Amino acid sequence: MRCVVLCLLTIVLCSSCSVFIPEPAEPQAASAEVVQALVQKCDFDIKRTQSDFPAALQGGPGFTRDTAWKILIKDQGAVSFEYLVLGRLNLGEPELQALVQENGRYYDVHYIKAEHGGAPCRVEQWFDITPYFNAM
Repeated sequence: MRCVVLCLLTIVLCSSCSVFIPEPAEPQAASAEVVQALVQKCDFDIKRTQSDFPAALQGGPGFTRDTAWKILIKDQGAVSFEYLVLGRLNLGEPELQALVQENGRYYDVHYIKAEHGGAPCRVEQWFDITPYFNAM
């Protein structure tokens, strides 16, 4: 009985208190300067990826919509190429993925928690998946 009373008292006391726990700061989107530095850092992997799969993948380096990787495959293998590119570039931890439609084109955008110069940032990797999306 004594244990039950102590438990109830603890619940009542805890429910009447509020403790502020700050949310971790969201990394800021990478600046153009940071993106350029990452392109230079990943230059070898970008070029290797561009040359290894010419029938399935074009474009790059994918840091913006205008430089999106173009996935040419029209079946489910298209998704594999997105993750192959992300793995090769090794930019950081993917956090979010979004489907974006602009001007009749479809893009998968991966938001990645990265680090540059010791500071956290968020970079994007864009994949033009229009052929795959239209074939669905």
